[in-house]
Amino acid sequence: QVASSAVYDFRDGVIIAAGKSTDNVVTLSGGSYKLHGATYGLNMKVGGQIDIVVTGSCTVRFLGSQHSSLQMEGTASVTGDLGTITTKVAVDRVDTYEFKYIGGARTLHFKLVAPGTDLYLPSLEIIPDNTVVVKADVWDFGAQQLDDVLYNNKLDVAKINAWYPGTYVAGSASTTNVMPSSFTAGDLGWVGGTNDRLRTTNTALTRYDANVGSGLAVGYTGRIYVNGSAQAGRYLSFNLKEDDELTVVANSDAAGRLNFVYLTDANLQSDLVATTTTTTEYKFVAKQAGVYKIYDQVNKPSYYRIIRGYTVVFTNAAGKTWNAVVANGKYNVTLPAGYTYALSVGNANGYLITSGDTFEVTVGSNQHNITISKVTLFTVTGNVTGLGTAISNLSLKYTSDPAANKTYVPVAVVNAVTGQYSVKLESGVGYTVSALGVNEYEILANTITVSSNTTVDVAFTLKPKYKVTITAPSLDETQLTKLGLKFANINEAGITYTFTDINNITLRNGSY
Repeated sequence: QVASSAVYDFRDGVIIAAGKSTDNVVTLSGGSYKLHGATYGLNMKVGGQIDIVVTGSCTVRFLGSQHSSLQMEGTASVTGDLGTITTKVAVDRVDTYEFKYIGGARTLHFKLVAPGTDLYLPSLEIIPDNTVVVKADVWDFGAQQLDDVLYNNKLDVAKINAWYPGTYVAGSASTTNVMPSSFTAGDLGWVGGTNDRLRTTNTALTRYDANVGSGLAVGYTGRIYVNGSAQAGRYLSFNLKEDDELTVVANSDAAGRLNFVYLTDANLQSDLVATTTTTTEYKFVAKQAGVYKIYDQVNKPSYYRIIRGYTVVFTNAAGKTWNAVVANGKYNVTLPAGYTYALSVGNANGYLITSGDTFEVTVGSNQHNITISKVTLFTVTGNVTGLGTAISNLSLKYTSDPAANKTYVPVAVVNAVTGQYSVKLESGVGYTVSALGVNEYEILANTITVSSNTTVDVAFTLKPKYKVTITAPSLDETQLTKLGLKFANINEAGITYTFTDINNITLRNGSY
């Protein structure tokens, strides 16, 4: 990943004349395009395309024109998967439009499509996104290696070939190369018969043959083929946590029915879905932690790929939740409008939403970007001392060292009845503790760094006050004895002090 943005300016005509940038990152093609001039830069017609080579996750931002009229279709791997955006903007050469890509190095394609006739593009900017992406686990039975920015690839050629006895020739294809009766690959397991088959076009794999079935047309290169109908004793098993979601890519020789079963007690969970000869994604969610199995109780199933992902959980004020499964760095969920939701991460211990953790849904809401970061947190608890009844006004604030450049914001909880507090802090990060609502008090020991769960008291003391001498030459002694003064703190709203004896005025540091 690069650490800084890169701007490509079309207004001098150099990129347009060459059809590409000097570093070969930006390439122009298709339709017709030309230099419009030093103000609007590139003019491109429908069918034109801008290809951009990126090194990883990034935002591609286009400087817009009010004279543009075409739509721009963004593609990373599947046509339009980055979305389609209008290129016309309200404020000419000020407003921008952008596409966000999450993944590894690849070429992104931005194609101009109708309606409309023209694009005017002064410049574009590539802004790297160096945030950590929470990966999904994937088991692909053709040993395809998915984008390692987005996925933990649990299978490869060596691991699959190791399932077979040493007497098999690695990478060979033979009708005697039947699947082993069992194997494990992390949290995935297999229990089979004596004639099940790995069928794949990957010639590096030990295999039965290259018949991939209907999965071939949609890009899959291998499948486990269960050579028996309604075989409850031949299954894939999964060791799952509660609320883990599996995406199972499968089909059947004819109409079938997959059963996702909780092994400990099928009465607690046994989810059935109908299958056909079409290779399809089927989704299952574990209601309990434990081992599950999946099998076809009607026909002969084929399994192409298994993905265990994480979810973004939307919770409303009443505590009701909606789960959005994340795939390829994106999520999709339908929510009731008119409410504000708190967002959290499901099925990904050690990760938090550090940007965008609340979202007010209105009619027409269709996008809410979030940042998920890996964070190691420890719980800090202790007593709050020195405040007396003023503790009922207290809020504690923990501010991380700016040099650490952290996005996680701790939220401390104070119990005014017990006089105790708790807060979760990120490991190894220095924090400064401050207080709101108790202006007369200060925390002298106000820094903390933790590396484990710990107990630390927060001790308050009254801020020091200093004697103030009043000089009023125009008043006599009688008038001075009757003089009362009120001081209002300029920088702290609502903080005032009233004195009836001008010889006994004390104030803490501040402007009044």
